Amino acid sequence: MSGLTPQELQIAQLTAEGLTKWDIGARLYLSPCTLGFNPHKIFPKLGVTGRAQLRDALGHMPRPD
Repeated sequence: MSGLTPQELQIAQLTAEGLTKWDIGARLYLSPCTLGFNPHKIFPKLGVTGRAQLRDALGHMPRPD
């Protein structure tokens, strides 16, 4: 699954839905600073360069059973 951890996948999905890092942080009990770093790890794993490309990239990933 593109080498994403379960938490990275969850962050990517919420980001693709348009949530801000503050909204995601509140949902997942993570600091916005942590979420500011995560795109630098997640984007290369998905082959994207920005938030706008996440939805398409996630749409091509197999769903976990």
